[in-house]
Amino acid sequence: MKLALSNGQKRLANYIKDIAIGPHQSKDLTRDQACDAMSIILSGEAYEAQAAAFFIGLRMKRETEEENLGMLDALNLDLQQVESGLDHLVILSDPFNGLKRHMTVAPFLPALLAAAGLPTVLMGTDQQAPKFGITPSQIYSEAGKLANHETALQYLNNPAISWAYLQQENFNPGVYKMQQLRQLIVKRPALATLEKLVLPVKAKRTTLVTGYVHIEYGEALQPLIVNQDIDKGIILKGIEGGIIPPVNGRLKAFILEKGIKLPIEGIRLDSNELGFELQSERAEDMPATINDILERGIEILSGSSGPAYEGLLTAATLIYATAKSQDYLSSRKKLEGLLTTGKAKDYFNAYS
Repeated sequence: MKLALSNGQKRLANYIKDIAIGPHQSKDLTRDQACDAMSIILSGEAYEAQAAAFFIGLRMKRETEEENLGMLDALNLDLQQVESGLDHLVILSDPFNGLKRHMTVAPFLPALLAAAGLPTVLMGTDQQAPKFGITPSQIYSEAGKLANHETALQYLNNPAISWAYLQQENFNPGVYKMQQLRQLIVKRPALATLEKLVLPVKAKRTTLVTGYVHIEYGEALQPLIVNQDIDKGIILKGIEGGIIPPVNGRLKAFILEKGIKLPIEGIRLDSNELGFELQSERAEDMPATINDILERGIEILSGSSGPAYEGLLTAATLIYATAKSQDYLSSRKKLEGLLTTGKAKDYFNAYS
């Protein structure tokens, strides 16, 4: 029996025909077409089989910059953005599918930056295919700090707290609803990159921080971040693609900065430019339980040394110095003081 397709389903079917012909004959979509296709999927109008074919077809063909920009446009249209009224905001975007092989330190980064005077949002979700790693959401839930959306935003605007964790289901509901689909298609779709680049909270000035593993992803992220309404961007080579750098090698990052009249330009940074030496230590392995991660994280916020401490401090130094346009060495000393005095831990504990 032939299906009666809606107009949106028909358009999506035509897009799939274009991108899934084969390695030599597939056609690239325009930015507007990619936005339309993703919007049809996000609205729930598409059949699940169509959505799966679209994402797999794009992956097999390899997404173009225009296609990624178009899909990001659609995610921005789905975005439930709120105005904070803040002068400056840092948005942290660790992999939404979590970490599996190493301890996730990102959940403790917002409190450190907030203690340094930088209001900070970390965004993510509870769990995500295909990796299903440990996520900040699980850490905060264990700590009793998984506030509802409205309360989290109130915490962000409270000078005694100044940080918040936001769940994808609240700011990108259409994307969040695709959790089951993403598990069924197994392979990592373009969504895994694009969902990390939205801005759920608006401020007068925004610094967006995300991570990468392979250099081609770091380079591909640049035009996508330029597309967003930010003042500064940091694309950091981190553990498992996250925002915490490994400390057994050079720190590598792309710094994007918007000038008064000039477009954002990427500056490739490595540890030789920091003014301090990274400790030659391997990343900490994944602790046995989520509670173990929480306990270790609180120790780090209290100044307990080790590779996870070094990774947290280095990431915070890069972010703080970039956002504040200050030198790395003095920024590191300030942040280290916030850890050793326990002030960063106080900001973490204030969020409850």
